[in-house]
Amino acid sequence: MNPTLNGRSRSLLLSRSLVASLVGLAATCAIAVACSSSDGPLAPADAAPIAPQDAQLPSSDAADAEDAADTARPDARDAMVGDAAPRECSAQGFCPTALPPDQKLSGVWGDGTGSVWAISETGRVLRWDGRAWALHVTLPGEPALLKIWGSGPTDVWILGAQGLLHGTGASSSSLVFAPVDAPGDPTIPLTALWGTGPQDVWAAGGTRGKSYPYPATGRLVHLTSEGWQVVPDVPTDVAFRHVWGTPAAGTWVEGMVAADTGGRAAARVLRLAAGSSTWEVQTLPPDPGVSPASSGIPGELTAAAMGSATSMWLVGQSAGGALGYWHGTSADAGRTFTWAFLPRPIWDLPLGAVWGTAPNDVWAAGDYGRLRHWDGTTWTQAALMVTSAPIVRRFSGLWGATSADFWIVGDDIAIRRTPGKP
Repeated sequence: MNPTLNGRSRSLLLSRSLVASLVGLAATCAIAVACSSSDGPLAPADAAPIAPQDAQLPSSDAADAEDAADTARPDARDAMVGDAAPRECSAQGFCPTALPPDQKLSGVWGDGTGSVWAISETGRVLRWDGRAWALHVTLPGEPALLKIWGSGPTDVWILGAQGLLHGTGASSSSLVFAPVDAPGDPTIPLTALWGTGPQDVWAAGGTRGKSYPYPATGRLVHLTSEGWQVVPDVPTDVAFRHVWGTPAAGTWVEGMVAADTGGRAAARVLRLAAGSSTWEVQTLPPDPGVSPASSGIPGELTAAAMGSATSMWLVGQSAGGALGYWHGTSADAGRTFTWAFLPRPIWDLPLGAVWGTAPNDVWAAGDYGRLRHWDGTTWTQAALMVTSAPIVRRFSGLWGATSADFWIVGDDIAIRRTPGKP
């Protein structure tokens, strides 16, 4: 701040900054409420492939790049008082990047070679080429896109409201996405996606009734060398919401089952161990602070993922509504897991994504700028502020190659962590 300003001027500047922050928060709160999905059938397998568009961000000219950054981060223009240049990154190295306008991003994935893909709630597929984001394609009908995963630069899968899309091509920049007809009941939408390789891809979903006891029906399909198949012998009374795992830990799915006689909605976690053909129900501990114990069992879970090969995290709330994390750790390379419950503050907001690469380095992201870090002992909020106003947009996706280089995406925002950048 300019040292010549008097006390009244300083107060006026601080007041204006506070008002701007509160207005931005109110606008974000209004935007983040709406979220839609579709239960429509999958697109036919013979539908025309969707080729890349010739839609790019402004050129890399310094002035154009600055204009694009200002469009993506309108609060950056009044970030500083005085002569100091606006910061590009927060103190912990979180750097917002320029996006095309109106991109409510729902997922992110990178191929490990520099290309990063992001998907939106309005049918947009974006690609980061190492320097800038570009609009790769807009899907016909602009369906909500939910999940993205790939095994490499030219093998990328997207799951959306209209079903599965497979991206293939000679290079990452020339990927063409074609609809794929997954087996099973097309009226049961698929909402979760994960895999370990080009011939080991899983997609899961389900529906729940709208009246008590809210009966649940699940759908789980698997791509192998023989193509997509409905997974046999998996319980069908679970409305699946998440699928994840590792080759050593096996495949895990989670979903909601019908409410019990007390009206409590509960989550069920199933595991297919490596080399096994039998799905096993996993018993997770209840929240010890909730009584009766049946109200402390896992209820609605909003995120599930491996934090490392021997560390697993489930995020959500108990059947009684208490917020928390279920943390699984393995001492035998993922063959078995021991679980513990960690409570969250009652005033906390939803967390919709979790990701990590080490037992003591895990991140969880969610509503209104929540980005939490687990250091092996506690969860703390990350320092994201670049301007004088906090980032309060909804985060919905996490992905990274390392803990020092990863992405957080959400409503009109894509942040890259690059420690050491000013």
